Amino acid sequence: MKKRIIKIILLAFILSNVVSWQKEDNFEVINQNDYVINEDIQKFLSDDAKKIIYDIKTVNNLKKMIADKSKALYNLEAITNFSVLKIQEYIKQADFEKIANFPDYEIIVANLNWDNIKHVTKQFGLIINRTDLRSFPTVSSTPSKFDELSETELSINSPVLVMHESLDGKWYLVMSEIYVGWVLKEDVVLVEENDLNYFVNSQQFGVILEPYQDFDMGVKLPLKKVSNNTVILVKPCKDSANRVVKTNVTIPKPKVSMGYLEFTQENILNQAFKYLDYPYSWGGKAGGIDCSSFIYHLFQTFGLTLPRNTTDQKNSFPHAQVLTGLNELAKLTLLRENSLGLLYRPGHVMLYIGYYQNKPYIIHASGSQRKVVFEELKGSNLQEADKFISIK
Repeated sequence: MKKRIIKIILLAFILSNVVSWQKEDNFEVINQNDYVINEDIQKFLSDDAKKIIYDIKTVNNLKKMIADKSKALYNLEAITNFSVLKIQEYIKQADFEKIANFPDYEIIVANLNWDNIKHVTKQFGLIINRTDLRSFPTVSSTPSKFDELSETELSINSPVLVMHESLDGKWYLVMSEIYVGWVLKEDVVLVEENDLNYFVNSQQFGVILEPYQDFDMGVKLPLKKVSNNTVILVKPCKDSANRVVKTNVTIPKPKVSMGYLEFTQENILNQAFKYLDYPYSWGGKAGGIDCSSFIYHLFQTFGLTLPRNTTDQKNSFPHAQVLTGLNELAKLTLLRENSLGLLYRPGHVMLYIGYYQNKPYIIHASGSQRKVVFEELKGSNLQEADKFISIK
């Protein structure tokens, strides 16, 4: 009898730990929805807010349609090499007028290393630190309100193709999925295709749900272990010999989704409001966010990759409604028929989230207010709106 009781206790102990003990190649993949709905969000949730708008197959199809239509997204795996002429073409795309009055203009131009451009075969790299992708290989910035040489930030674990190196040996010219430009070599590790596939194409992965440490919302990393309160993900680093190293990073469980989030109204609004009051920064430099990167990172959590700039975003969707020529009343009538969507005006994008007490509302990264704001849609944001993409 005593032995039987011991066996029962032992069995109960084993069963209670089965959920928390996971083999590295056998995870229970679930979506994290353990959050308290913001009071402002609740005002806009419809009765079917938890209903899946797009399933993963539809998201993947939409992603492909956007990639096929947009000239601003690059299929890195389809590229086999870069000719000298092609590399020269990418370098020439930069706006040289922006640096024309720089005191170090000649140094910057020389650093392009024009005379040493060579034909290169495919060389993959991974971003190991959140980094600034720039028009030119220099940290010098334009003397304007925004650093116009900053094209965008690249998140940790972003794949890139390395095309060329600067004269001073400190910069790589790279092609990312969303941009071509210069990044500091110290923020890149060169990898072979098998390492790239591990970090970028792992079937078991976690997605960062909010800005955390040096991680952007939407960063995808291989999943190693899930416990009761934390998740262990694997990020790329490099050793003293510049070889890729798999480094474990422990993150609080509520900040990670095991797999992409389900594409629902509730999840979209919850993700968007995590950026509320987040600082504005042109190109996403210095840990901030701009209007199009706000939208870009938001949809990354659902597995949907959008072009980085507003113009490219609004021209890449297969189902956009043109608002140009409509008066305010006509625009509001159209919006009232929708509860969620992307609203564009020249140089700016907003997430339209529906009506409350007979007023339309948006959440967006505002350059003039220097942060992400939730506010009524009115003024120039409404008057100049020229395209709407309905989500729901």
